[in-house]
Parts: sequence; C-alpha cells; structure tokens
Amino acid sequence: MSLVRVKGRNRVIEKVVLTPEQMATVRQNLEDPILLMSELACYLGLRICEVLALMWEDFDPKAKTLSIRRSAVDGYVADVKTEASRDVIPLSGEFISFILRWQRIAPCSVEGWIFPSIVTGRPYHAGILLRRYLAPLAPKVGVPRLGWHTFRHTFRSWLDAVGTAVGVQQKMMRHADVATTMNVYGKGMMDSKLTAHTKLLEYAGVGVCGVEANKEST
Repeated sequence: MSLVRVKGRNRVIEKVVLTPEQMATVRQNLEDPILLMSELACYLGLRICEVLALMWEDFDPKAKTLSIRRSAVDGYVADVKTEASRDVIPLSGEFISFILRWQRIAPCSVEGWIFPSIVTGRPYHAGILLRRYLAPLAPKVGVPRLGWHTFRHTFRSWLDAVGTAVGVQQKMMRHADVATTMNVYGKGMMDSKLTAHTKLLEYAGVGVCGVEANKEST
C-alpha cells in the first residue's frame, strides 16, 4: 500500500453554505419527515446521525428542550460521537412548533423513535434519504451539492452572521474540544444559547412574519 498514490489527495472541497433564501427553497420543496430533519440539522446544527436517533422522550415541550443522547448510523444505534455531543438544547417557541407539526401526523413507533422508517420501524439510513431527497434539490437551490452536513456548515456560518460569541458557538456546535463545563456555567450558557438560536431563526426568516407565513400564503 505504500506504493499507492491517491490522485488529488490534497484537494480541498469547498464547504457549501446556504443563504436564508436558499434554505427557504429547500423547505418549500420538502415534506415531513425529511423537512423536519433538515430543519433540525440547519437551525440546531444537529448531525444527521443525531437527528435519526431522536426519540420522543428526548423532546420536552414544557421545558422547551431537546436532549441529544444517542446516534444512529445505517440503522445501528449507538452512543453519541463524543461526550461533548451529549447535550440539552433549549428551543424557541417557533422551533417547538416545527416538532409539534410532525408529532401530530408522525407514524406510531413502539420503541418511541421520532423518525421511524415506515418499512422497518427503526431509524432511517441517512445515505438513502440523501440520494432520494437532498441531492436532487441542489440545482433548484443553486448550489453544487446539497448534503446533510451542508446544514451544519450553514448553522455555524449563520451563528457568525448574527454575532454569536465564539465560546457560545463552540457549545452550540458541541465540538469535542470544548473545555467549558455546564456544572459551572449551566444556566448562563443555556440563556446565551437560546438567545443566539432565536436570533438565528430571525436571520433565517423563520417565524410568524417569515418563511412560515410565506408558505401559508402560497
């Protein structure tokens, strides 16, 4: 194998970041559950493996939180990627309405999955959903490619756009190198994260006067 050379191995693929208008196009061309999966990935920065592994017990509309506790890759459910990935995410009222929208029509899952496959009753395979729903949308959105991680890159870019402090960004992205502990700064960090998320939704045009209203009028 030491003789093998990979052509273009130093090539860097440019990250695709969506504008709020492009994300609106994505939403207008998707239906639940793929729509909600995309919203969770773009507006909360969740990895698709975390989205697919969500259970209804993770969603607390009264406390306005969503807990990230596990991941699902190719139907196999395991622990989260790193301990830093495990988190309780505060939700704004606008985003809670997205989840409740799906909860009203979601298929029953004996195990309690938010997104059970209608075939297996277990978490979907991300690759299948990507090829079937996201990849074909790229030309209409106006980007060279559209994947699940595009939403996470977009989330980080939008946090920059609304002036979110770097420390809060790291917590919201749930990167493994975060040193801050919730035992010391828990309440203050939750407030900062909720404020940043609300500003991000406003920037993205989500809310009563934003994308939701536009969709209803059309």
